[in-house]
Amino acid sequence: MAFLSTIRATGGGDCPEDFVGAFKLALNQMNWNDGPKNIILIAYAPAHGARFCQSHNHEDQTQPFVELIKEVAKRSVFLSCIAIGKYPIYC
Repeated sequence: MAFLSTIRATGGGDCPEDFVGAFKLALNQMNWNDGPKNIILIAYAPAHGARFCQSHNHEDQTQPFVELIKEVAKRSVFLSCIAIGKYPIYC
């Protein structure tokens, strides 16, 4: 919990979220032990790329996001997605 209180949101400027950056942080910087693994994604907008948000910005993030989701599955991480805004979230 102490770690979460240190996180600050910055940047932005467009509607879609940087899911690639979020999942890279979750998979590469968190200390995953042998116990249950969970990611709870809470976002008000979908990921970048037309496949996820019907907008053609940041198309370069589409395939990396797909590969990161595959890595989540390979590591047996339980993924929950919660949309808190008016935009659908596709995971």
